[in-house]
Amino acid sequence: MTASLSRSQSPTKISGQVLDQTTLFPVSGAAVTIQGTAYSTTTDNEGFYSFENLPTGDYVLTIRSLGYRLWSSELLFITEDRQISLTVKLQPQPIKLPQLRVEGDRVQAATKDLTSQSIVLEENQIQRLSPSNLAEVLNSLPGVYVQETGTKNSTRVSIRGSAGDQVLILLNGVRINSAQTGEADLNAIPVSQVKRIEVVKGAQTARYGPDALAGVIDIITKTAGFGQPIKFQARTQSGSFGTRNWELSGEKQFIPGLNLSASGTRSSTTGDFTYADSGKIFTRTNAGQNSDNFFVNANWQRTEKQTASLTFFKYFATNELPGPLLQLNDSAFSKDNRLNLAFNSSHLFSSVLSLENKAGYQNWKQTFHIREPFYIPVRVDYANKQWETESRLRLDYSVTKLSLGLSYLKSTLEGIDYQRPASSIGKVGKNTFSGLISAQQFVEPKILDLLVLSTAGRIDKTSSFEPEFSPQVGLLVSQGDQTNLRLTANWGKSYHNPTLNALFWKEDAYASGNPNLKPERATNFDAGIEIRLPLFGEFSAGQTYFHSYIRDLIIWQKSFDGKYTPLNVSKSLIEGYEQIVTWKVLKNLLELEFNHTRSDAVNKTEVHTKYDNLIPFRPRHLYNFKCFLKSEKLDLFLQSRYASSRYLREQNTPDKKLPPHTIWDMGLKFKHSLRRLSFNLSVNVYNLTEEHYELIERYPMPGRQFRVSAQLEY
Repeated sequence: MTASLSRSQSPTKISGQVLDQTTLFPVSGAAVTIQGTAYSTTTDNEGFYSFENLPTGDYVLTIRSLGYRLWSSELLFITEDRQISLTVKLQPQPIKLPQLRVEGDRVQAATKDLTSQSIVLEENQIQRLSPSNLAEVLNSLPGVYVQETGTKNSTRVSIRGSAGDQVLILLNGVRINSAQTGEADLNAIPVSQVKRIEVVKGAQTARYGPDALAGVIDIITKTAGFGQPIKFQARTQSGSFGTRNWELSGEKQFIPGLNLSASGTRSSTTGDFTYADSGKIFTRTNAGQNSDNFFVNANWQRTEKQTASLTFFKYFATNELPGPLLQLNDSAFSKDNRLNLAFNSSHLFSSVLSLENKAGYQNWKQTFHIREPFYIPVRVDYANKQWETESRLRLDYSVTKLSLGLSYLKSTLEGIDYQRPASSIGKVGKNTFSGLISAQQFVEPKILDLLVLSTAGRIDKTSSFEPEFSPQVGLLVSQGDQTNLRLTANWGKSYHNPTLNALFWKEDAYASGNPNLKPERATNFDAGIEIRLPLFGEFSAGQTYFHSYIRDLIIWQKSFDGKYTPLNVSKSLIEGYEQIVTWKVLKNLLELEFNHTRSDAVNKTEVHTKYDNLIPFRPRHLYNFKCFLKSEKLDLFLQSRYASSRYLREQNTPDKKLPPHTIWDMGLKFKHSLRRLSFNLSVNVYNLTEEHYELIERYPMPGRQFRVSAQLEY
C-alpha cells in the first residue's frame, strides 16, 4: 500500500486505486467500505474509487473482491483540510470451490461454467492406467459408457444413456466429430500427448452447439512449459493378440515464446482372438489394425497479453472388418487418412476485456474394400471435411463473467461407390451459423461461502432446418473449505441435428437414409449434491438426478425387410441418477472410488408395442469400482466395470437381450529415476476373469489380455 497526504480545497476525502499484487492489473468491481458507517462504493473499470464529503473523524477502510484476500487499512484520521490517496495491492486468494467430481483439480472460475456436472482428469490420473487409447480412460467414469467392436476398433461414447453422436468430442476446444456419423475416432489421439480431459455432462447446446445434446468431452493436449529444458520420451508396448506399439515424443522451447511438443506413434495388432458361440469356441479373424500417427502442438506467447496455439495431427490406419457374427467376412477392410488442425488465440485488451478465437479444419478420407474372389467386390470412398471458426469477446469483472460470440461450421461429405455408382451418396453437406451469449455471477452471501448464477443462450441456423434457440440456466451453492457442501442445479432446452448419414445414406442391402428427419429437441434438468469431509484424508460422496424429455429422438430401427432406417421416435424420456463415493487416504497414497449410474431411456411413443419400453442397446445400470495404491517405486490399480442387460429390439422381447457382464482389470507399474532419467515398466491384465460378452450385438469382445509397457524419459 502506498499513501499520500495533500492539502486541497477539494471535497474529496479518500480516493485511490486497487491493483492485483501479482499482475498489477486494475481490480474492477471491488467493494470498498468504511467500517462502522454506511459509506461504500465499488471500483470502476480502471480500479479507481473515491469517497466525498466525509465528516471529520477516524476511519478504517476495507476492500473486498472475490478471489483476493480481505484488505483493511490502518486507522485513517480525516480533517477538513486533509485528502488521502491510497493505492492498494490486493493479494490473490483462490476461490473456495469444491473439486469438479472424480479427481480433478479446481477449475478457474473465469473460463468454466461452474454449475455444470463436470469431471476433470489430469495427466497423472490418465497415465497411471498405462492406457493404449482414450477409450480405456473414459470407460469407468460415472455416467459414461463406451461401446467397442473388438480390439483397437471403432468406439462409441455415451453419456447418461445417450447415443454416440449426441456427445461432442473436442480437441483443444475444436470439434473432431465426423459430420458423416456424428462420432469421433478416439484412436487418432495419442494418449501420451494428453494433458487433461474435461467431461461436461448434460445438455450443453447453449454453450457448445447442437452436437452437445448429451455432453462434451474436451481433450486438452500438452506443450512444453516456458523455460522448461528439453524433454524426450520413448515408449514401447507389447500385448495379447499381436499388439505392438512404438512411440517417440519430445518437448522443447525453441526460441523465447515458442514452445513445441511432438510425437510419432506406430501401432499394430492382428486382433485375432477366440470367443464362445452356441457352446463352441471359434477364432475371430480379420480383426487387426495398423496405424501411424504424427502429432504436433505449438504454443506461442508474444507478450503476456497475446497467446496462440496450433495443434496438428496426421493419422493413417488400416482396419480389418470382420463383420458381425452370422455375417462374417475375412476380406473386408477400410483405410483411414485423417488430417486435423486446431488453432486457438487470445488477446487481452485490459484487465477486464479479452478476445478469444478458434478455428478448426478436418479432412477425413475413408475407403472401404471387400476383396475378391469369394465375395462381391466392394470399393467405396468417402471424404469428410469440416471447417469451424468461432470468436468470443469476454468481459471479466471481479464477480461477473460475460461472454459474447459468433461461430460458423461447414460440413461436407462426398461418397463414391465404384462398383455400384447409382448407390453413391454423392456430395452433400450442411452449414450452421450461431450467435451465443453466456454469463456467470459470483455472490458471497453472508451465510454462504459462494453462490454462482449462470445463464447462456444460443441461436443456431442450420441449412434445411428452422433456427433453434437453446437457453440454459444454472445454480451452484458452496459452503465450507475442508468440509464442503456443494449443491448444483441446471435447466435448459437443447437440440441436435441429424447426421449426414442419417439424412442422405443411399439405400443398399443393409440400410437406408431418411431425408425427412427432424432435429431432436429436448428439455433437460439435473440437480446434484456433494459433500467432502477431511476423514483421514479426503472423503466425498454425491448424487445427481438427471431428466431429459426428448421429442423426435432419432433411432436406427430394423424394418421388416432387415434394413436399418433412422426414424424420429415421437417422444422419449431419459432419466436417472448418478452416485459416487471417493476416499483418498494417506496423503493420496490410497484412492478408492465407487460409482453407480442408473439411466432409464424410455420410449414414450403412444403405440402399444413401444410405449414405456426401454430404448435398445442402452444398459440400465452401470457400476464401477476403482482402487489405486501409490508409492515411491510401485503403483497398483484394480478396477471393475459392470453393465446390466440391454434389449436388442424396441419391443423389449425378453429373449432378445445382451446379457450383463462384469470386467476386472489390474495393473502394476514399477518406477525408477536417476537424476533427469526416469524409467517406468507397467504390466496390465484386462478382463482378468475371462468374461465372454458383447457390447454391440453379434460383435464379441476379446477375453483375457496381457500388456507390458516400458517407458524411458529424459
